[in-house]
Amino acid sequence: MTGSSGISSCQRCGQCCQKHTPSLHKADLRLLKKGVLSVSKLYTLRVGEPVFDNIKGKQILLQDELIKIREDQDTGACIFYDHPGLACTIYEQRPIQCRSFECWNENKLKTLFKTRKLNRMDVVEEQVIIDLIKAHESRVPFRKFFNLLTISKPSPDIENQILDLINYDLHFRKFVSDRLSLSKDELDFYFGRSLIECIKPLGFKLSGSAEQGYILEATES
Repeated sequence: MTGSSGISSCQRCGQCCQKHTPSLHKADLRLLKKGVLSVSKLYTLRVGEPVFDNIKGKQILLQDELIKIREDQDTGACIFYDHPGLACTIYEQRPIQCRSFECWNENKLKTLFKTRKLNRMDVVEEQVIIDLIKAHESRVPFRKFFNLLTISKPSPDIENQILDLINYDLHFRKFVSDRLSLSKDELDFYFGRSLIECIKPLGFKLSGSAEQGYILEATES
């Protein structure tokens, strides 16, 4: 099939790898079992997080969690993308979303998006971590956090609720990291990104410190 641009095969321009990283599907579990992917190379987008839906072409709030491959902090490209070589370093064992993506033909990807995505409960086998994930989701649900941040009439009480969630999230992560010797990258997989990381794209920032207390502020538009 030839797209509107006249392209009918991959030109190895690298645009898909430089601008996006794939979310994983159930079929990609084999890549973790084989050691191609590890939890430190992944992160979780939780239910209720705002994301841009490439198929629908608009921002949505996640109804189901997604597990994604990390982006390079400097370039935003997939961490497995080799810039000089214009190539994927795990090409032969790349995720199914990468295998299905054809920039000239959206139909294959649209069909794949209807299939079940991979979630943390598919991956995690240690009961202690499963229990911690459930406890974190119960105490710090992202949907609640987002709803509080976007409420039309904020108040001191709303701000206190937001800061309570942020502080709990911070202390929870430190406790788990200290007890289980988990890195920040591993925490981002098991518990999603920290709430402090998530507020900036939503138009907020924190001043102050964990020791002296945080103050929530809106960023300048």
